[in-house]
Amino acid sequence: IVPQLGNLPPNLRWELLTVDSKGVRKLVIDAYRQLQSANAHAIIGPPWSSDAELVGRLSTLDEMPVMAYLAAGPRLDQGEFPFFARTNPSIKIQAQAVADLLVTLDVQFYHTLYQRSLEYLFMLEEIDQALRLSGTRSLADHFYYESDLDSLQIAMEKLAASGGRVIVGLFTFYDIGLVMSVALR
Repeated sequence: IVPQLGNLPPNLRWELLTVDSKGVRKLVIDAYRQLQSANAHAIIGPPWSSDAELVGRLSTLDEMPVMAYLAAGPRLDQGEFPFFARTNPSIKIQAQAVADLLVTLDVQFYHTLYQRSLEYLFMLEEIDQALRLSGTRSLADHFYYESDLDSLQIAMEKLAASGGRVIVGLFTFYDIGLVMSVALR
């Protein structure tokens, strides 16, 4: 519940317009312009950080509020996008939370299973940096490519062979089903 919405006129009309850019940079711009020409007053999305940065720049010029629901990239933290907000914490905050949990649980060594992307590579660096003084160390990082069942199978076989007892998983909710299907085999 948002208290500021309590004083909106009762005849206010809400309309949902959906546009899918498929994560293609040119289509992101086209989708933004399409929403703008439809007189949208705010945007929910895009999910990915690189797209959110682009939309953040456009929304700053147009003073269009944007709420991203997955974007966690560190450049979105730098205050360049005054009309941009997100629902989940930045990579830096997520990495610090993972590091704090590992230290609290007194984990000495851990393995990482992650989706190969710039965001997760950055998060690995952030976790390592946050743990630098704690004595907790990563023994091995195992990666797979987004939505690629074969590379995930290989990464999880390597993980199992390594005997890792504590595993930090870095992947999107889209890939949780893939991870679970391979793990349950």
